[in-house]
Amino acid sequence: MNTKQQDIRLLHAIEYQASLSNNRISSFVFEGKTYIIKKQRESRSKIGYVILTSISKLLRMPALQGIHVSGGKKTQDTEVRRLKALFMADILVPQIIYENELYFVMSCMGDKSFDFILKSTQNPSSIIHWEQILKAIVSVHDKGAYLSQAFSRNMILHESHEVAFIDFEDDPGMIMSLHLAQARDWLLCILSTCWRLDVDFKTQAQIISNHLSQERKEVQEEVLSCASKIASLRFLFRGKKRYKKRDLQSCKVLIDVMNELKQLSQR
Repeated sequence: MNTKQQDIRLLHAIEYQASLSNNRISSFVFEGKTYIIKKQRESRSKIGYVILTSISKLLRMPALQGIHVSGGKKTQDTEVRRLKALFMADILVPQIIYENELYFVMSCMGDKSFDFILKSTQNPSSIIHWEQILKAIVSVHDKGAYLSQAFSRNMILHESHEVAFIDFEDDPGMIMSLHLAQARDWLLCILSTCWRLDVDFKTQAQIISNHLSQERKEVQEEVLSCASKIASLRFLFRGKKRYKKRDLQSCKVLIDVMNELKQLSQR
């Protein structure tokens, strides 16, 4: 069977699978390879965007300003454009296979997110995986690129045992400079990973500092500036109360780690 015939068979499989599923994101296997179908989403509420932007302005942290995801074809076009650009930059992201006015299809990076991996492993394995993430972010930035929603749930363990990245529905580079977008990657990564680690905050800060030191100076300075401002919010979590909600847990740990990072940078 020639390549053209295979492409036609794959297209028919895509159209058939897309018609079967009511889910926004679904997968199917064709000739031993897994593909992801991602349909368009409705516009998100602007409330979260407004709140985050207001907080970022109040604390003077432009790297964390909200980015509105409009939904529909516009958001799909953004993600397809970003995936193609990152793929061309030799960054491990899904390859675009097909797109139309309602959905697009991409290659599958794997089935285990680093959020799941960090949740499921104990020290020292969790530290090894965490540092793998930090090294991967530095590598992306070394190529003059940036991510988008750099949460551990959007980082996938690829079959090559490398970190792959998914979910690019927004583009921070459209509203902020490169060094701010790269600092944003660090902050979102720290927010989503540190609370999963059974390691003291001082050690976490030291590991972050070791990897952050490989970044351009302006990225380092922006992250450390944000660390100082975030650390000032420690009064919000006084005492040793254990919080059950994930968002509160991750925010508390972020503040504590940023406080240690601030102190480390002042030595």
